[in-house]
Amino acid sequence: MSRSGAEEKRLAIERGDFSDGVPAITVICDGGWSKRSHKPTYNALGGVGVIFGAVTKTILYIGVRNKDCSICCRAKNKGTDPKEHTCFKNWSDSSQSMESDIILTGFLEAESVHGVRYTKIIADGDSSVYAKLQENVPVWGRNIVKLECANHTCKCLRSNLEKLVTEKPQHKGKGKLTKLNRIFENQYQFWKLPFEQEMEASRRPVKNICTKEELKELIKDTQILLNRIADKSDRLIGNFTTNLCESWMSIRSKFDGGKFVNRCGRGSWNARCYGGGLRKNLGIALSPLTFHKVTQMQPGQNFYQGVRRQSQKRQSSVKYNKKPESKTLRRKRKFQDLKVSQSKRAKIDYGSNLDDTPDISQV
Repeated sequence: MSRSGAEEKRLAIERGDFSDGVPAITVICDGGWSKRSHKPTYNALGGVGVIFGAVTKTILYIGVRNKDCSICCRAKNKGTDPKEHTCFKNWSDSSQSMESDIILTGFLEAESVHGVRYTKIIADGDSSVYAKLQENVPVWGRNIVKLECANHTCKCLRSNLEKLVTEKPQHKGKGKLTKLNRIFENQYQFWKLPFEQEMEASRRPVKNICTKEELKELIKDTQILLNRIADKSDRLIGNFTTNLCESWMSIRSKFDGGKFVNRCGRGSWNARCYGGGLRKNLGIALSPLTFHKVTQMQPGQNFYQGVRRQSQKRQSSVKYNKKPESKTLRRKRKFQDLKVSQSKRAKIDYGSNLDDTPDISQV
């Protein structure tokens, strides 16, 4: 991470990006928990936050918070003093505030550790990180600019449209908020269509489209959601995403077993988060480097061949996913699967209205 910070600093100086004489860079931030969170259940014992350099695409800071220590907890239950040990408990506040505290600590240490200032932050809107940075980072905190994650904005729009359809079923159906235009990205034609239909309906009645009153209500309801995005237009124009952080979260989930096991009792959660950080910065070179560091021996030929196969497989996957036809195929397959899962036959076999209780005999 020190090498990554030094490289970000060098590139900032070359670009001429400074804040009061200190090199200024753009970072990508996000956080996560040690367990899966399902809507209101944000009560994980452990949390982690990560800060990426936007140019080098490497990790500059990782912070881990832990609310549990098995040795301290066991001693407390017995009413005795805990034995001498390395305690990994470093957090006693709410789990929801872990992410903002970790990111704030990374910003406070930016100038002393890396010799840079994080003046632009790319993040989603799930946490109060931005407000906390502006309030608590001294000198340059008020000048921090937040750039919105485009993926998260689209996800929130879809979620709000789904809620709107649930609350007002009259907006669902042909020519309205169908499943197709609520899910897929190319929605320009849909958003343009209601206005064209309104003009057409005002001239003459047209079969199989909304009435003028229905269109007005649909436009009024969706305009509220679209105005929220319009208010963020200056922060969305660069089409920034937090994909780097999300990719690291997927790596870390492989290290911690997919969040299914509680590893916060001792140092396992910390070690797995930092191990995921090394894997992201070093790539597949982590395995041979770790082998050499631990055994003081050079890895064998088979070791390098396995690493080479992984690298080639990854390059082929990236190359295939960049093809336009592969993206179209994924979208088509997604919609086909959706139609199958929502079919009447599928609902017969599974659903909230399913009643497979056997009839009671009359005898």
